[in-house]
Amino acid sequence: MRVGTVCYCTEQGIGYLPKWFYDAGVITDVVLYHHSSRTNRREWYPPDTPYLAVRNLTQNDAVEDMVNAVDALLFFETPFDWDILKLAHEYGKRTYIVPMYECTPKHIPVEPTRWLCPSLLDQRDYFPGNPFLQIPVPPDTVWKRRTTARCFLHNGGHLGLHGHKGTLEIMRAMEHVKSSVNLTIAVQDEQGFEKLLRQVPGVANDDRVAIVRRGRHHDSLFAYGDVFVMAEKYNGLSLPLIEAWASGMCVVTSDRFPMNTWLPQKPLIPVTSYTTTHISGAYMEFSEATISPENIAAKIDELYGADISEYSEQGRAFAEANSWDKLKPVWMEELSK
Repeated sequence: MRVGTVCYCTEQGIGYLPKWFYDAGVITDVVLYHHSSRTNRREWYPPDTPYLAVRNLTQNDAVEDMVNAVDALLFFETPFDWDILKLAHEYGKRTYIVPMYECTPKHIPVEPTRWLCPSLLDQRDYFPGNPFLQIPVPPDTVWKRRTTARCFLHNGGHLGLHGHKGTLEIMRAMEHVKSSVNLTIAVQDEQGFEKLLRQVPGVANDDRVAIVRRGRHHDSLFAYGDVFVMAEKYNGLSLPLIEAWASGMCVVTSDRFPMNTWLPQKPLIPVTSYTTTHISGAYMEFSEATISPENIAAKIDELYGADISEYSEQGRAFAEANSWDKLKPVWMEELSK
């Protein structure tokens, strides 16, 4: 079976996902779409991989050739040009989208053959009647036993839409943390992070906080630290949480659905309230959690110095149960239907 896609080749979730599916042999045919504001890693794919920077993708022979050649098309978050789905259906090809519900148009231009929900929240609230398929643990994840909660890590990355990773709240939490923690904040969006620092200038002078700009190399980010901290506001699928948990870290994040269905309950941060919002009027509404810095600080202080060996072992079990070896057949079966 041949499965095609159009995708970014950038160091972010929407770029990593197609790469992992390609490396695993689920996706066989790729057309790359140029990202205008990120570094494009064309070397991830063979040199002859088509690389486009045009809006109307269906008017390019490379796209039509791919659609004609494959049995199915698999997209992550967006097909970039919804007319690709029309073209695929005209050719009698199956189409699948792994959605990010908060970035899904309120009015879908063309329905795919099926939505493949990457979280229970996507399935329950936005795409009912479609299957939930667990995203496999990233292939470069290495489990490491963690024993005592001393070094904490927050990956701010590109900071996310609406600050959904809770980077600002975690920075403010350090004003309330009483324990002698070591907190590393890794960021890729330097300009955006400078704006946050202006709101919490004390963080830069806090001896307990190390700021790593430009982030860490992806395959080594989760080798550091004992506890991974995020104050997630609305994600259904959160790749950093999956990676941190599978690498053996204790994961501290918001006590909200669906994270509280697969992560241990005790390290989770209480949610203060929820607000209905959207990234813009053209996109689906969602519930955004409010997490107070005081609650984040209380959880950090509660965990500091604690034995987290059991959490680390549970992370290893999660990694084994959700490996590519275990889940690739599940994805192939669904794409074959």
